Amino acid sequence: MEKCPKIPIEKIIEYCDGELSQNETEQVAQHISDCQICKANVQVLQNSLSLAQNIWEGEKGKWGDLQSFNKRKLYKFPIRKLISIAAGIVIIFSVALLWLHSKSNETTNLKMPKLTATEIEIQAEQVAFAAQLLAVGDMYAAQPGAEQYAAQRYNDIIESFPSSPQSEQAKLHLQNLLERKIQ
Repeated sequence: MEKCPKIPIEKIIEYCDGELSQNETEQVAQHISDCQICKANVQVLQNSLSLAQNIWEGEKGKWGDLQSFNKRKLYKFPIRKLISIAAGIVIIFSVALLWLHSKSNETTNLKMPKLTATEIEIQAEQVAFAAQLLAVGDMYAAQPGAEQYAAQRYNDIIESFPSSPQSEQAKLHLQNLLERKIQ
């Protein structure tokens, strides 16, 4: 749920639960009519409370009717608070899912530069060549006495393809090679 700078979310929850005084209820209702954030929060809370009520009604046979509890037990079993907590949990998960969905949309909406078929082919060839150099470097690194040739291939990748993933791998392989040589 989005936070309103003028009214705390707890007050909105109490409003939805009917736990505010008449004066507070009128003030909050007036604010909600003017504030889109709070209006949306009330809608989410009401939907959550309705869902919790439907769940409760569906499980009534399992738990029995609340009127069968005596007043002392009913007082210790604050159903409104439990429903509020359940609604809060549903809201938190809903907001988290919406946030994750919006973040995934942001990353997919990034504008990629339009490349021609020739440019794509050139990039693909460069990546393939960098991968071949990396494989050759790895083969040299595996041979005793060929570490110098492996280091040369790794340096070629780092210099020729600095922004490629193979360049990052070559840096790691070169570092490992140097550590091995020191030992």
